[in-house]
Amino acid sequence: IPWSEGEAYSVQLLAKSGRVDLIRNSLDAHSACSSIRSIQVHWDESAMGTALVPNAISNHPSGKVEVLIGASIDADDTEVSVSSSAGKKRVGGGDPNAVLLLSDDLVFTCDELDRAFKV
Repeated sequence: IPWSEGEAYSVQLLAKSGRVDLIRNSLDAHSACSSIRSIQVHWDESAMGTALVPNAISNHPSGKVEVLIGASIDADDTEVSVSSSAGKKRVGGGDPNAVLLLSDDLVFTCDELDRAFKV
């Protein structure tokens, strides 16, 4: 099913730069887009150096942010999984027809994101 104008989609953000300021900048920019329904932050504890997620990220004022701790991405950059006490599970984002996986050091305009889903 192709994405069409007016639909909402999800963004999955890989938190692995080690820089909270980049993540916060990305969240601020992308959460302002009306087409983005939700943003899942995949918190990589080893890359970020801690399992403690700053309040500015875990309680982002947009209300669109969900943090998943223990995230990892496969070698092909095609699937994100999260380790938990119940084992590893694949992360879906709630909308399999419209999910964009971004690195935490990338920021796109709302028009650029909308255009990506039209292609």
